[in-house]
Amino acid sequence: MLRGALALGSVLFVLLLLELVLRALGTPHFSQQKLRTRYDGFAFVVADALPGESGPPHTSTHFYHYPAGHTWYTRYPDDPRGYFEVGARVRYALNAEGFRGDDFPLEPTGFRVALVGDSITLGEGVHLDDTFGRRIERALREIDPRSDVLNFGVNGFSTAHEAVMLERVVAPYEPDVVVLGYTLNDIDGNPFGALNEELEELSSSLPWIDSPSHAINFISRPFWSRSVANRHRDLMLSLYESDAWNTLASQLGAMARLCRVRGWTLIAVVFPDLSFLGEPYAFDAIHRKLAALFGELGVTSIDLTAMFRERGAAELRVHAMDAHPNEIGHAFAADALMPVLAPLAKVRSP
Repeated sequence: MLRGALALGSVLFVLLLLELVLRALGTPHFSQQKLRTRYDGFAFVVADALPGESGPPHTSTHFYHYPAGHTWYTRYPDDPRGYFEVGARVRYALNAEGFRGDDFPLEPTGFRVALVGDSITLGEGVHLDDTFGRRIERALREIDPRSDVLNFGVNGFSTAHEAVMLERVVAPYEPDVVVLGYTLNDIDGNPFGALNEELEELSSSLPWIDSPSHAINFISRPFWSRSVANRHRDLMLSLYESDAWNTLASQLGAMARLCRVRGWTLIAVVFPDLSFLGEPYAFDAIHRKLAALFGELGVTSIDLTAMFRERGAAELRVHAMDAHPNEIGHAFAADALMPVLAPLAKVRSP
């Protein structure tokens, strides 16, 4: 019994020592980092729902958008790369149409590209001028100074939203090219729901993860991270083997047909999931499946996986707690798109 008491005392002493060290070093508590970012002034305006659907925008595939002229921010726990604005923030100033960037002129005067996608296309965690949309616009203006790139990216959009966006919002702007920024979770018509529900279930099964003790929190953090990664991986793999795949194929097919009818060129740029990028990459089979589908639809697709893998996920993330591609990843996307866009712009320009 004495030996057991000594062992318990030793464990408690080590935990106490670790607690004091972590607090002295100012190590963030995991509960302060669960959300990859905090949103300041973030808001949505709900528009018409998709047929047969109802409910708040974060739990259904409502068609929604940002308030026109609004400004909101993402705020990170820290700024280790020295990239963010004061307060470790990134600003999103919305135009009169409710999208990031300058106001969109309705009538094109030169070669026009419309970007459709989710938070990656929007450029979450990336300054406006560093987004791949702004980068290709600068490059295209060297070919035709009247070129413009309209970014219709919206945080949280899935392919279901993007198909509606293309038909209802993008079409009047008559682009020459539509670039679809595709992210693997775009297959999920409920992007704010499915994975979040998984994480809430996981949290309830691991109540000690929110212990006020920094020491217990520090020790348990790897178990939490591994569990989250496993749940995320399994959910993503299952979606691409479920009826959701057929729904996705139908939605992408509708987008491809609309572009053909309207005389627009559709290009898909596929981003890897930086949370899993490495050797092996958990989603290689999904990327091959997507490439085959885009080929069947007659859509030019550009997969960034090989380019991103060569650089490494750690150098391409916005933040350790945010797997969105940073300004380097956006530069890679622009570099991959320009060999396809440049010939089209040269044909279009006088």
